[in-house]
Amino acid sequence: METAADVPTVRFSRTYRLLRPVFIVGLAVSLILYFVPCYKPAGDILTAWSSTGGVERRLSSFDLCCLLVRTGNVQWGAFYIALSGVELSLLLLALQRPRRWVFIAGSCEQLYLLVAFLLRPTSNDLSQPWFWALLGYVAWAMCLTGFFIKPSGPSVATRPVDAPTLPHGEPLA
Repeated sequence: METAADVPTVRFSRTYRLLRPVFIVGLAVSLILYFVPCYKPAGDILTAWSSTGGVERRLSSFDLCCLLVRTGNVQWGAFYIALSGVELSLLLLALQRPRRWVFIAGSCEQLYLLVAFLLRPTSNDLSQPWFWALLGYVAWAMCLTGFFIKPSGPSVATRPVDAPTLPHGEPLA
């Protein structure tokens, strides 16, 4: 005979149900923005892009990472290219095997990218339309919700409380 105690149930908090899709959409938008050509190069960046065989056009973050590699800054270019692979892995893990560490790692990675973006040297050589900049900040904010996501694993329904007994099993009278 199966009792309520034998049937596992999954109970997720309301916060988890609300923030997990926000986090996933934020990571997906961040990945998409990585390949969207939204930066308008000028000055030294345009010169470097043209000298490496690129045609004059808007550049994506991926193009800028490739430019880093082509101009001799292989370590940073490869690092940022590899981060997109890490981001994709975290997105897939958040979809298929959501664990607390996945959300924390994804939020930490996005926080690093946000801080690196904000601390970069300002230059008039690379402009970005306000819509794409705003969308990037929204994606970062969505990804930072991962710090607040705490998935609860499958829990077993509690058994009904039995009558109190003494430590050796004899019922209390």
